[in-house]
Amino acid sequence: MTSSQRRSASLYSAKQGQYLAFIYYYTKIHGVSPSQADMQGYFQVSSPSVHQMVLSLEKLGFIKRIPGVGRSLKLLLPREGLPNRQTAPKTRFTRPSCFVTWRDQHLRPGTDRMSA
Repeated sequence: MTSSQRRSASLYSAKQGQYLAFIYYYTKIHGVSPSQADMQGYFQVSSPSVHQMVLSLEKLGFIKRIPGVGRSLKLLLPREGLPNRQTAPKTRFTRPSCFVTWRDQHLRPGTDRMSA
């Protein structure tokens, strides 16, 4: 950990650092900032939890956003001020049962064929 990372790490909590790192890497990979739904799926938390975190990060001056405009998050910290990516949780998104599609319900187990 560099001295810049140590200084920045004392400014935000571990969870806030995970969100900041996610915003940075998502934007770097996809070319656009993440939506709140993207963060909700990645961190496996509720929509209000993500929204509160975004508001907290904005209030602390770590990000900037335009209210009412999707994917408008802008990170205000340099890369050196962020935690390393491996500190983010290693979760695998699984679709909740309420999102089971018609096709999922009608496939025979272990095949791609529809059940009769």
